[in-house]
Amino acid sequence: MQLEHNIKHRFFDKNASGNYRLSLLIGANELSYAIYDVQDDTAVLMRSFTSSSDEPQAKVSLRQLLNLLESEELIHNRYASTSVAIRRSPVSIVPVDLFDVYQMNTFYQFDQRISRDDLKLQFDNLAAGGFVNVYGVNKELIRWLDSNIGQYTLKHASTYMLRSILGRGESSGKETVFVHVANKSVQISVIENKGLLIHNNYAFQTDEDVLYHLLNVCRQLDIDPKQHPFVLTGSFKDKGNLYRLLNRYIYDLRLGVRPIGKQYCTELDQLPEYQQFDLLCI
Repeated sequence: MQLEHNIKHRFFDKNASGNYRLSLLIGANELSYAIYDVQDDTAVLMRSFTSSSDEPQAKVSLRQLLNLLESEELIHNRYASTSVAIRRSPVSIVPVDLFDVYQMNTFYQFDQRISRDDLKLQFDNLAAGGFVNVYGVNKELIRWLDSNIGQYTLKHASTYMLRSILGRGESSGKETVFVHVANKSVQISVIENKGLLIHNNYAFQTDEDVLYHLLNVCRQLDIDPKQHPFVLTGSFKDKGNLYRLLNRYIYDLRLGVRPIGKQYCTELDQLPEYQQFDLLCI
């Protein structure tokens, strides 16, 4: 994995970890973290690593990931609090009225059809959206976190993102389509009146693949790309190929901004606001 971003506030003090909180994002082919000053919840440091592979399904081995976690000195500090987001396995979204904690295995096996032998199943309750996220976390990764992080809050990355999106209070009166692009995967979420209509994640190889998945979701929900707002975040270039392609079919295409309710040091201004949205939602 290669270092993508290394940004910190000029007054950041690595020896004062008790005054900071840590947000850690662990993905299939990425690792990133941000550190916040707890006094005013200002992001004062960001480091991110991504895989150099262009293959959409390329997954960094767990051993590689653990070795990188071991090598990052700042992750081993003791912070006022630590939040961990996992994105190494899919999620199954279950309406809260139908969810039964004793049936998690059934929900996950039916939806994902993947081996769960090395996974510990967990769930996040997002009451504001009316659903529960069921997902798996590698047991070896949990053991590493328990041994090296100590106390921490663990949720799926999509839970943090959806919580931020649902909390924005979009009031256009129409469905709003949120599109997040990260490391050859695209997450598409459709929100209406602070309720979740659909949330899916797709692997892709080309920009045309992203457009295909997006238009397919629009067809499923009878959304007109010429009439509804779309918000785009993630790892792409402003006015680059992907943006230009989507803009040909979507009339109201907006670049996303950072999550509300937090502050960000001026050093982070070198990043466009639509980048690292998933990390900053934690």
